[in-house]
Amino acid sequence: RRGDPEPDADKLNLARTLWLDFDGGGFTVQDRIGGTLSRSWRLEARAPLALGHVLIDDFDQYITRLAADSPAGFEVRHGQAAITADSRIDGSTRQLFASGWNTAFQQANTELRLPPGWQLLHAGGVDRTGGSWLSAWTLWDFFFVLLIALAAWKTRGWQAGLLLGAT
Repeated sequence: RRGDPEPDADKLNLARTLWLDFDGGGFTVQDRIGGTLSRSWRLEARAPLALGHVLIDDFDQYITRLAADSPAGFEVRHGQAAITADSRIDGSTRQLFASGWNTAFQQANTELRLPPGWQLLHAGGVDRTGGSWLSAWTLWDFFFVLLIALAAWKTRGWQAGLLLGAT
């Protein structure tokens, strides 16, 4: 950066994979960060993300803290980033940050992998959700359920209509 007082902004992309624990008590996280770093030379993980292992260009990196109460992070010594970071999120979490890092990303993709027997009901705040229970329903499906519930209500009473509508 010697001679360039105002370098371009960092241009980073994040590809995240989350594995939910079998008991739903936390996530194992793998972040793949790629792109160009021109302003910041240190990446730090924000809570609740607990940084565990970092590879830059397939070489292990030291995870350090700048102060005793500061977040864990690592140094990036060259501008092209090919980073793989394994982390952990403990505790039952209803809301997740899009990145969990102290830097902004141009693009972020997240893949959630659920244990056998689990199904995603809904994910809010995202651009696109595939595979969730609510995204599988169409307007026609809701109309058809309503039509069946109304027909049962008229022919068998309000209890049957409520039961068919709920199931």
